[in-house]
Amino acid sequence: MTLSSSPAEIPPSEQLILGGRQVSFVRGGIDAAAPVLLLHGGGLDRVTLSLRLLFPHLAKHHHVIAPDWPGHAGSDLLGGPFRIADLGNWLLDLLDALHICCANVP
Repeated sequence: MTLSSSPAEIPPSEQLILGGRQVSFVRGGIDAAAPVLLLHGGGLDRVTLSLRLLFPHLAKHHHVIAPDWPGHAGSDLLGGPFRIADLGNWLLDLLDALHICCANVP
């Protein structure tokens, strides 16, 4: 199998406001399919090579949501120091705002 890394296969960014802060993400694929939350590594954003390689293939069978972590690309920083639990709550708030009750994380 050949994996394409063309950025043209990634949908345009969407933004929403959570707790007064902007969150940037992309989503695509099959709306009625099982949701997949595609998370990028630290120091990177969702337009990294892993996203460009994985997103188009996951989107063939899933509803894929790929957020920018707080402070990355188009997402605002969380206010003050934060813990890993705060990032988990941030993700839950994002899923709630998108009306997604649960998602797989590859």
